[in-house]
Amino acid sequence: MAKRAVKPSVRTRKRRRSHSLVGWLWAIAGCVLAISVWAAPSLQPMRASVENCPMEAQQEIRRLIAGNLEAGIGWNANLSELERSIAALPWVKSASARGHWSGRLTTTIEPRVPYLSVQNGSRYLSIDESRVAFLPPQARKNPRPMFDQSHRQLIVESKANIKEGQAIQGAATRFAFDFARALDQENFPFPYSLTIRKGGNMCLNIRAKAQDVGLTTRYEIGLPDKLSAKVEAVLKTLNGRPVSGGAVEYVNVSAPDKITVKMASQDRSERNE
Repeated sequence: MAKRAVKPSVRTRKRRRSHSLVGWLWAIAGCVLAISVWAAPSLQPMRASVENCPMEAQQEIRRLIAGNLEAGIGWNANLSELERSIAALPWVKSASARGHWSGRLTTTIEPRVPYLSVQNGSRYLSIDESRVAFLPPQARKNPRPMFDQSHRQLIVESKANIKEGQAIQGAATRFAFDFARALDQENFPFPYSLTIRKGGNMCLNIRAKAQDVGLTTRYEIGLPDKLSAKVEAVLKTLNGRPVSGGAVEYVNVSAPDKITVKMASQDRSERNE
């Protein structure tokens, strides 16, 4: 004789529905969590890329990124601090960091561009167009070649307070920078070096080529004053004459209204212009 099927009680049916509902809720929660892990950068493993950064500074930047992100809960919340920490490096002009939904972090660097190369005793630095001193990462191991190959050199004979990451100070140093800018505004064609002596007087050596040491024309600039008049005097005495030919050996423009010129063909005789 066949046994009669026993219908589940109302309590049993409610329990099954409850278990089914809990299962669906757990499934939905799992899906939400999976989507969050895929979409939220703060929950994903970091994949960082660095753009426009010199090869010599890649490790330095990546250490800053790793250290900055480990200090916070989510890297998306630390982007502003990361930008500030990178921009604080003397050779960096600006930095921006962007987080992507794919879990990728892109950091873009704008390095400072050398404008003047500076020698101060055994120290070699660069100055960019905003007057800030720095040492390019490429020149850390051996900065001397950077200076030798520069078309604009500044030699400071006395001990100068030139600090990395800061704008240059001192009347003579600022004057030398402005003098170089004024020459470039006139499309000055020759490499040159400016020397600030211990007393503050300045001279300008114009070279025929970047590597020339012997074929130079020396200009006595004098004290840091009368910028426009002295630049005009330098341009006037060149007057299209080739420096490489040594037509002019020495020019004194410290008093722009009375320029003294010594020609290479003259031994000790001088003439006034």
